[in-house]
Order: sequence, then C-alpha cells, then structure tokens
Amino acid sequence: MIGNPARQMEAHQSRRQGRMLVRVLIGSFLIILTAMVIVISISQNAELARLADRKAELLAERERLSVIDADLKHLQSMSDTDAYWEHVARNQLGMARPQEIIIRIDD
Repeated sequence: MIGNPARQMEAHQSRRQGRMLVRVLIGSFLIILTAMVIVISISQNAELARLADRKAELLAERERLSVIDADLKHLQSMSDTDAYWEHVARNQLGMARPQEIIIRIDD
C-alpha cells in the first residue's frame, strides 16, 4: 500500500510506542511479582523460625508435664497402700499408734 510516507512513519512509531508500553507494563508487573514473592518468602521464613521456637518450648513443657504425670501416678499407686497412709499420719499429722510414745527434741 502506497501512502503518505510521513503518515506511515507516524503509524510505525505509534505501533512501536505501543509495543514499548506493553513491554514496560509486563516488566513492571514481573518486578512487582518478584518483589512480592521475596517478601512472602522472608515472611514465611520468619514464621517458620517462630514456629520452630514454639515447638521447642512445647516439647520442653511436655517433658516437664510427663515427669509430673509419672510422679502423680507413682503417688496414686502408693496411696492405695496402708504404708502410705501410715506415713502421712505420722509425718504430716503427727500421729502415733496407741502403744507408741512421741519424743520431740527441739534445738
């Protein structure tokens, strides 16, 4: 098609500017997308570290409670015996059998 060379040049520049604008927009979008991925990754790493710390705390707490649970189970098994109740009566309540005499020595 033969036309005005100035008009053809203007149309060519317009298309070129349009393509350049599309490239700039796509590039900007990719830069923003990359920045978002980096920020999310950093945020997730921080959250992962926080959760690892929390897990360690909870494991330590579980271990502490496990020891308490074992002590309580031991106490419960002992509480079913006459020897335990005699120990409680003597040491905590200051009781003695009828034929026994309690001697206290104060410093």
